[in-house]
Amino acid sequence: MKRFLLLGLIPFLTFAQNIEELNQKIKAGEIENVRSLLPSLIAKNPDNPELLYLSGLVETDGEKALLTYRDVISRFSNSSVADDAFLKIVEYLFTKGLYAKTDKYARELIKTYPRSNLIDKAIYLHLCSLNAMHQRDSVDYYYRYYSTRYPGMDFHFENYRSATKLTLADISQSQTAAKPPTSVSTSAPKQAEVKKPAGDYMLQMGVFGNLNNAHSLKKKLERLGHTVTLRKVDRSGRTLTSVLIGSYLTVSEARRVGDNLKKTQNLDFVVVKN
Repeated sequence: MKRFLLLGLIPFLTFAQNIEELNQKIKAGEIENVRSLLPSLIAKNPDNPELLYLSGLVETDGEKALLTYRDVISRFSNSSVADDAFLKIVEYLFTKGLYAKTDKYARELIKTYPRSNLIDKAIYLHLCSLNAMHQRDSVDYYYRYYSTRYPGMDFHFENYRSATKLTLADISQSQTAAKPPTSVSTSAPKQAEVKKPAGDYMLQMGVFGNLNNAHSLKKKLERLGHTVTLRKVDRSGRTLTSVLIGSYLTVSEARRVGDNLKKTQNLDFVVVKN
């Protein structure tokens, strides 16, 4: 009997290993590879929430990804990835500037999954959405409330940081790099600077013959929180302006930022050497 039980576990273990391998490929930036593998896996396992969630992660259309995450929550609310899908919705709404909806979904996530290990991120986005709507009395109230409810938890919210300039990259950095205040300051909004080591790669977001178009894209990217560099390039006797962002240590790191911009802002990019 024990032998049959062990044999029965083999397919389960193999499937779990496949899920982990897909996760590792996504982390390594192998998005296209994962995207090509998922349809056949989902066809064989149509009711697996983890595969459904991964399909949302690799979807390039933000609205379609949003529907996928909602499907995960609706059909598999008790699954291990339900809170992850919930947070993805909150992040998407926030980057779209839909702060009232961000506030609603963040509070719902916190209420539905109070023991999730993503609570700190949900609280952070909840505070930022209130801040973006200039509801500072509410920011103060909820900051104190969550500090009491989750004593010792780091929410990473600092000094009414200007939420309208945050991107998903900023959100990720804030979870690992930002230092929270001992109390919420009433000073004016301040954009925190996160110093990163210089890398060998940049993202080229466009090349323009019209300088005004280059400056227009530069302003948009700066509003999204990116450091923008304009460079003159000569092509076939014409002087053009290249719009570049960031400084990344690896191609994978650069591509992850580019994929996010493509997904949330519909902006094309090319990874180039610095």
